[in-house]
Amino acid sequence: MGIPVQCECGRKINAPTRLAGKKGKCPSCGKVLVVPQTAAGAEHALAAAKAAAAAPLAARESRPSQPPPAATEVRSEPCPGCRQPMPTGQLVCPHCGLCPKTGRYVHQPVQTRYSGQKGAKPWFNFLGIDFTPIKTILAAALLLQVAGGAAWYVTGPGDDFKVDSVELVTLAVALDALDAPEPGSLLKGTIFTANPVAGVNMPPFAKPPPGTPATRGAPNANQGEVYIVTGPGKMLVTRQDAQGDYVLVRVRLSQRLMQQHKLEDGYDLQFREEAFALDVNGQKVPGMMLPTALANGTAINLDSAKTSDYRALLPPGVKPTKEDTSGFRDGMATGTIGFDGAPNASGQFGFTAVQSEYGHSINARGQVKVTQPGGISLDYQYDGGEVKINWNQEARGWRRAPRTTRKAELSPWTKFECWVLFPRPASNGQKIKLYLGAQHVATLAGQYAAAPTGMAAATAPPRQGGDGQQPRGYFAVLAAARRAGQGTVAASNMQQLLLAMNLYTQNNRGVLPAKLDDLRSEIDAFDALMHNPRTKANPGFIYLRPDEATLRTQSAHSIPILYESKNGQPDPDGAVGYLDGHIDVGKP
Repeated sequence: MGIPVQCECGRKINAPTRLAGKKGKCPSCGKVLVVPQTAAGAEHALAAAKAAAAAPLAARESRPSQPPPAATEVRSEPCPGCRQPMPTGQLVCPHCGLCPKTGRYVHQPVQTRYSGQKGAKPWFNFLGIDFTPIKTILAAALLLQVAGGAAWYVTGPGDDFKVDSVELVTLAVALDALDAPEPGSLLKGTIFTANPVAGVNMPPFAKPPPGTPATRGAPNANQGEVYIVTGPGKMLVTRQDAQGDYVLVRVRLSQRLMQQHKLEDGYDLQFREEAFALDVNGQKVPGMMLPTALANGTAINLDSAKTSDYRALLPPGVKPTKEDTSGFRDGMATGTIGFDGAPNASGQFGFTAVQSEYGHSINARGQVKVTQPGGISLDYQYDGGEVKINWNQEARGWRRAPRTTRKAELSPWTKFECWVLFPRPASNGQKIKLYLGAQHVATLAGQYAAAPTGMAAATAPPRQGGDGQQPRGYFAVLAAARRAGQGTVAASNMQQLLLAMNLYTQNNRGVLPAKLDDLRSEIDAFDALMHNPRTKANPGFIYLRPDEATLRTQSAHSIPILYESKNGQPDPDGAVGYLDGHIDVGKP
């Protein structure tokens, strides 16, 4: 039987009797124990061990409570990547995942990045960005917007070409020469010149030079634009009239369409009036480009005029009754121009013109009122260095420019607006085709075509045969229809020539052209219009200019000026055009 031994840790050991009086370690806690000599001694040692184990417990229970030991302070250093505190000895930053020892980012830090933090946990991580639910929704919305914008850019909104409005108007020329500087926002460069009063249309980020009356705005809004008496442009005034001789078309076309037709000037877009035309029965009628709608009372700058000729200030189509230009001294000309007693004008103005090696200048003071055909009234107020032109409220003013440049936009689907004025084509009800270059872009209703007396040829009864009977038979009907169609085209050509002659007269102070060839400056399709499909003659029309006595004694309605040509002579069976623009048709 062994000797029982109990350790203070509670472990009971039955030691062999041969180890009596010797020392050994407790298998559980490793404390050194002494094996008693006898079993009684073992029992005594066991009682003593129990008493020793109970004594510390009683002492701890009687001792007052002590505060918990303070937490061991953890030392930290800033992370080299995110500068957040990083515990000393930590291999990877718990905030950004950087390992300072290797200098590389671990995809996921060793510690849980969101442990103990408030807020939603991310759904996924992409390119180092944690996408929470809110971030995911915002990112999806942004991607949808980008995709929609890309689809809009590729497919394009709306049509490339659209006709917004069409109306019949009467026309009056208010000034023969008018120009406006191009906007300074064009990519081909600025137009700052040595003459600061010429004015420019400034881009929003630019500053005008001192003294320059520059403005900011769209090219079609003439608020603040500076116009000068010079250049190839004109000031036109139109008035809506169901019996008007002109068709005013408002169109919108995309930048892509303009680039396809090479309507460009370097990096910018350029509107050219020769690009637009109306087609009736195969005959194309060119238009006039109206890039800018003018406000009533638009001021025209005279100080910067590139001319010293007082005739640039005269109302077109009106002949003065008084021209006193005798004053000239030291390179300065003075005079007075009067219109009292003129059939459709009244008033006068005095002018001072200077021409020197430094440039031109012209000033004028006075007032002239003009009544133009078609119910258009013009009031010219000359006030020193400018002239203001007013018209009746139902009329509208325009700047005609053969070519106008505008800044190209980023998207090729940007729409540009412009107005084009066409002489009203003659037709017997056929639809009118609108062309941009060689492309048919729109069709206008036949109601916008003129139906003068010359159109009676299209509906006139067939010519009677030698027996006084109407010709019968299929081929006779075809021949009559063909002759009627040729007469229609001939009448249409004659009307276009009469309209061009009217415009020429207005542009040359009421003076008629000396010959038909002078009309080339007013109409681009002159050669095509001179062909007469009825008589097969080219030139197919004869112009007889009336003398001064006839103009003074007879009305324009009774003065014939244009005839169809046959064998080099006026065709007695052909149409006749009169000074007021109407046409009488001869025999079919």
